Amino acid sequence: MALTSYTTLKTAVADWLNRTDLTTQIPDFISLAESEMKRRLRRTSTRTTITVDSGAITPPTNMAELRSAYLSGTGSPFEDKPLRLCTFEMLIERRARNGGATGRPSDICYTAGQLLFAPEPDQEYTAEILYFAQLTPLSTTNTTNTVLTEAPDAYLFGALLQAEPYLANDERIPLWKSKFDAAIDQLNTVQQNEEYSASIRDVRLPRVFG
Repeated sequence: MALTSYTTLKTAVADWLNRTDLTTQIPDFISLAESEMKRRLRRTSTRTTITVDSGAITPPTNMAELRSAYLSGTGSPFEDKPLRLCTFEMLIERRARNGGATGRPSDICYTAGQLLFAPEPDQEYTAEILYFAQLTPLSTTNTTNTVLTEAPDAYLFGALLQAEPYLANDERIPLWKSKFDAAIDQLNTVQQNEEYSASIRDVRLPRVFG
């Protein structure tokens, strides 16, 4: 059976567990696997434009991790100015050093569900941000997503891993965990290779032995 949808995934989990009485529990196993994927997996990058008109704004609802940001505009001095990603403590220190004055933001951080800027903007700016998008959970209305399409084994072994404690079948946990971990690691490796494969590589000259 091809694991191409939420329905076929649930059927596969039941088949691998050799159980027909877990119809209510299997969606929970899948949801728990997704919770771990959200914490560990960084697969989809998204770029979007936001308006920066205060020191704290609400980011896109699907943002999991901020990667980069820069101010954009027309003409100097606001054309494509990178914003420095920093921690919350660094940003507060930057504001304090600036004496609370407003100006063109130079620093940004993502914390407590908000994007914070320092210094606080003195006018309305446009910024472009690049971020990792959160995994879109499977459901009866959202029957597939990028991870299920690319790595159905991550979903299958993740759900099986979550099922074993419920079934008190602890001896199977190491097996499913190793397979789930491998799938997650491979997906993250693919993401890194896709992102950095175009970077300039060192040129190796042939070695001549005399």
